Amino acid sequence: TQNYLDFTAKARETDSQNEAVGLASQIFDNQDFGYYKVTIERPDRRSAQFTVENIASLRFDKALFEPMQYLYRQYGGQVYNAGFLTQTEQEITAWCEAQGIALNNKNKAKLLDVKTWEKAAALFQTASKLLEHFGEQQFDDFNQFKQAVECRLKTEKIPLSATEKKAIFNAVSWYDENSAKVIAKTLKLKPNE
Repeated sequence: TQNYLDFTAKARETDSQNEAVGLASQIFDNQDFGYYKVTIERPDRRSAQFTVENIASLRFDKALFEPMQYLYRQYGGQVYNAGFLTQTEQEITAWCEAQGIALNNKNKAKLLDVKTWEKAAALFQTASKLLEHFGEQQFDDFNQFKQAVECRLKTEKIPLSATEKKAIFNAVSWYDENSAKVIAKTLKLKPNE
């Protein structure tokens, strides 16, 4: 046991009659046995399609999805009114507690802030404009889809941050093994100077 704990190689000892006594231990690397750590990476293959169902989730903040969805279903457009949100604060917290949703002070303030609702609504409106332009056509090449969407955003002069674009792309795309590979980045090689 001590040899194992010490993690050391030890030669076998012999007694006066050259008989083997005790233990011998050797330490081998994984490569000595032909074992190698292999990471198998499958290429990301995505399909994308703008549909009303796909973009509906963009109306709500990802971290506060359930409470925002509930409030929007219950009260509709009233949630974009700051006075309304402060009036129903106790009702909102009671519903969250009943549903087992723990809201810390930061998330509670975020839920009751009209800016959170307006930001999500603006993202939803942008996705709706893209839906109007592209229709419900399915793209099996995510690279072309992404390029077309970014081109459309540029022509419409709609400034979106990288996280907002990512939110839209994630909402309308899914893994599809029959689609073309997603190319994250292409590098251009420069000749040696």
